[in-house]
Amino acid sequence: MKKCPHCAEEVKDEAVICKHCHTDLNKTTEKKIEVVAKEGMFLQSMNGCCGVILVIIGVIVGLAIIGFVGGLIMANIH
Repeated sequence: MKKCPHCAEEVKDEAVICKHCHTDLNKTTEKKIEVVAKEGMFLQSMNGCCGVILVIIGVIVGLAIIGFVGGLIMANIH
């Protein structure tokens, strides 16, 4: 048994149409697959952006550390 995604009533696993609300169970499954696929593509595109952002942040932090250490060295020289 499975639950209808529209009315949440239990229907047989083999059911194509919900006997309670008459929702086409095949169409709702296809829509869910389509939504999951779109979410997957979005997450893949975000992974590329996150990598670039992390590299930029790493470079900024690295330069800040180099500048701080350089300032300490220059202060000790004078």
